[in-house]
Amino acid sequence: TNTNNNLQLFGFESPQLRRTSSGVSYPYTIANVLSMKDSPNGSGFYYYFYDWEVYIETACTSPRIPVTAVFDNVPSVAINTLDTLYELNSGVVQLTGIPTGGTFSGTGVSGNTFNPSLAGVGGPYTITYNYTETNSGCSNFATHTFSVYENPTGVKNISETEKIHVYPNPASNMLNIVFNSENKDAIVRIYDTLGALVKEHFFTAEKNILLPIESLSIGLYFGEISVQEKTYPFRFLKH
Repeated sequence: TNTNNNLQLFGFESPQLRRTSSGVSYPYTIANVLSMKDSPNGSGFYYYFYDWEVYIETACTSPRIPVTAVFDNVPSVAINTLDTLYELNSGVVQLTGIPTGGTFSGTGVSGNTFNPSLAGVGGPYTITYNYTETNSGCSNFATHTFSVYENPTGVKNISETEKIHVYPNPASNMLNIVFNSENKDAIVRIYDTLGALVKEHFFTAEKNILLPIESLSIGLYFGEISVQEKTYPFRFLKH
């Protein structure tokens, strides 16, 4: 294709070997790879390259196989021993989490302490301890549920003729209700901390009542004794 060499060797510029017009048939195609459809001077000419070699890079993949990933670095988290019942004025309780370095949250919680008087009478309340492992970044948490009660919770004497007393407090299986009145019937109703009626009992005047409470869950309960138009509230703790 060098003009000077051609003139020196052959005496004329040709052969230039630039193109051919013999047997040209467009398009020249490799399916899904490329297609040569024409030349700069039309589809009657084929230029320069008579032996194209096209290499197609293919990805080497294998069938997918399911595997099971096991996370064995999730930390084991716990809250050091706490009670399920706290008296309202029992004082501040120190909280300890395992492992150390986590954070506490919940009703009556401030930093690493719990104060029943801040929580107030009621429940069940929940304390949560959150811990994050420094190296792996994995987290876990533990919880503890408790209730707060106030003593004394018995009903004091109402009058000389109407005497009401509820004991023991806290109680576990049986609640003693002593009610002495002048020929008056009474109704005892027990409510949980959400205000749901969980027990109701009718009894006649001048009788000591043993009210079974073993079916009740541990926690604080509110009661009332209704005598005609009068209602006398009380509360007790089931443990």
